[in-house]
Amino acid sequence: MKKIYGHLFTTLLLTIIFSIPFLSLQTSFAQSQSNGDKVYDKIEERIKKTKNRLQYLYKYASWNDSSTSKYYQDTQTIFNRMLSIGEICINYKDPAKITECDTQTKRLYDAAKAGYRLTKYYAIMSGKTNTCVQANLGVKPIREGTPVEPTKTSFGNKAQSLFLCSGEDNEPNAIKLRWRVEALDGGMIKVKEDFRIDPAIPQNIDNVRNAEALIAEVMNETR
Repeated sequence: MKKIYGHLFTTLLLTIIFSIPFLSLQTSFAQSQSNGDKVYDKIEERIKKTKNRLQYLYKYASWNDSSTSKYYQDTQTIFNRMLSIGEICINYKDPAKITECDTQTKRLYDAAKAGYRLTKYYAIMSGKTNTCVQANLGVKPIREGTPVEPTKTSFGNKAQSLFLCSGEDNEPNAIKLRWRVEALDGGMIKVKEDFRIDPAIPQNIDNVRNAEALIAEVMNETR
């Protein structure tokens, strides 16, 4: 009887020992799948948001300004690249490849956002009327303003995302800039700060240069 119990114990012990690597492999694979699904969700969300921006970008397709046209085209190119990588990534199972996909699409997403905003920025700077763009253009430094009518905004009297806008009086040879924050009703509210309005050196000139540099880098990477 002791021999039988001893044999059963040994068999059970060996079964447990040899099962551990398999269970570990299953757990690792499940974690890999879970991480992969999260990355795919992020990629899909980036594509969705960029597609939404492109719907508004098309209104600048015929705008007669070389810089506006350049960033209009660059934004489309970058988005198409992100779409291609997303389609390839969906078949990856290797965690290292999945991480690489996450990094690549995030960079392309950031560049597409900057390109979209640069398109709007240069349209304003070349005379387009009634147009607003986030002053940070999707890159650092942060640009914020404090509303003069805090009750009409989402965040009250707190500093909020600053927008660069044009009104009806904006013209190609007489650029008129306005600095605003967003209102609850979708309109724009004046800010307390006295930002520069000289179109030659706008308050967000560092953002302009940083956004342009990002686009240039990513366009070189996509060639």
